[in-house]
Amino acid sequence: MAISPLGGVIYTNQNTPVASHAHQLEQGKQLLQNYVAAEIEKEKELQIEETRPAEETSKIKPDEEHEKDKHDQEQENEEEQEEKLKNRDEEQRLRPVNTSSLLDIKV
Repeated sequence: MAISPLGGVIYTNQNTPVASHAHQLEQGKQLLQNYVAAEIEKEKELQIEETRPAEETSKIKPDEEHEKDKHDQEQENEEEQEEKLKNRDEEQRLRPVNTSSLLDIKV
């Protein structure tokens, strides 16, 4: 049976809803799958995950602990030296000046 060009157009247009309906169903499945996957990810983000206790820094960087002790000792030594200098300055201020040791030169 031969179909004229006009009859072909009518035949194609009559069958278009069948193809578009199948395409629409497939697209609906994909949208639903995407929505469910997004909801699952949101639930995972909202749940609090168990954390492990923090490791001590000496286990991670054993040399750093040695450096820290050394730095602390240096700071203590500097503080002691500053205190000694302050004490000396105070002692010198409090000590009376011996005037006989001063030179009085006139030209």
